[in-house]
Amino acid sequence: MSEDTIIGERAKFVKDARLIKKSGYMKLFLKAPMLLSEALTVLFPETSKRSFSHWIKGERVLVDGAVMKRLNTPLEKGAELKVRSKAQKSSYGLNILFQDKDLIVVDKPAGILSVKSDNGPKNSLHDRVKKALNQKVYVVHRLDRETSGVILFALSDKAYQDLKKQFFDRSASRTYAAIVEGIPSENSGQWTSYVLDDALVVKTTNNHHMGKIAISNFEVIAKSQVRTEPLSLLKVKLKTGRKNQIRVQAKEAGLPIVGDKKYGSEEDSRLNPINRLGLHASSLIFTHPGLKKSMCFFSPLPKAFLGPFKKDLKWIEKVFSKAD
Repeated sequence: MSEDTIIGERAKFVKDARLIKKSGYMKLFLKAPMLLSEALTVLFPETSKRSFSHWIKGERVLVDGAVMKRLNTPLEKGAELKVRSKAQKSSYGLNILFQDKDLIVVDKPAGILSVKSDNGPKNSLHDRVKKALNQKVYVVHRLDRETSGVILFALSDKAYQDLKKQFFDRSASRTYAAIVEGIPSENSGQWTSYVLDDALVVKTTNNHHMGKIAISNFEVIAKSQVRTEPLSLLKVKLKTGRKNQIRVQAKEAGLPIVGDKKYGSEEDSRLNPINRLGLHASSLIFTHPGLKKSMCFFSPLPKAFLGPFKKDLKWIEKVFSKAD
C-alpha cells in the first residue's frame, strides 16, 4: 500500500478513532484488506514501526479480540483493530487473550489448578476468572496444574454446549510444546494407546474394552543435551483429549516429559534445565459459537523452554507461531 493510499484510508477512519479514544483505546474497522502494519499506520501515522513492534510484544494490539503476534499479519475487510494502552491484566492476575459475551481465552501460568479439587482452596484459574468477571463460568477443558498455556472457558450455557461438542468430536485443535528426555527414533509419528484413569495416575492398558483410546501426533523440532543426557523439543498435536494424555504416552514411548516425576522423569533435578514440567499448551483453534468463524490463539513458549535449544530459536519461534 502506497503512502498516499494510507493517508486516504486514514481520512476515512479518523473520525471513528477519535470517537473511541476517550474509552482508553483506539479502535478501527477496516473497509479494505491490508497488513496489520498498514492498519496501525492509519491510526498512528506519526508512530514508527519500531514502536508498533513494542506494542505487539506488549500484547496491546488486537484484531477481532485476538492478540496479534506479527506486524505483517494480513487483515480482512471488516476486521476490528483495537490498540489498548497496556496488556489486559485483571486484578486477579489473569492474562486475557480474548473475551466477549460467549467465552474467555486465558494464558494460564504453570503451578495453578485449572479447576479446584473437591476439597481444595478456591484459588484455581476457574475461581479467578469467576471472581474477575463476577458471573458464572463454564469449564470447557482443563490443563494440568504444572502445564502452562492457552485455556478456554465459556460464559453462557449455549456457548458451553457448542464448545464441548467441538472438543468431543475433535474439531477443536490443541497443540503443545513438550520437552522430553531422550530422542525419538523417528522425526515424526503418532502415539496411539488405550488409557485407564486409575485414581491417582493414568495408565495404559491392552484391554480395549476398559481403556479409552488416546491419539497424539508428534514432531521433533529441536534436540539438545544437558550434561550427558539428550533432550528433545516436540510439537505435539492432540487427536483426543484424555487426562494426562501426553505425559502418559511420552512415558510409554520411553521419552518422559522433563520434570514429570509422576510419569517417569529422572529424579536428578540437575537434568531438568527448566526447573518445571516441560509441557506448554502453545495453541488452540476452535469455531466461535456465536460468530461461527474459526479462531486461533497462541501462547508464546516460556523463556525457560528456549534455554536448552538456543541454536534453534528462530526455527522454534516459526514452528510454534503458525496454525496447523
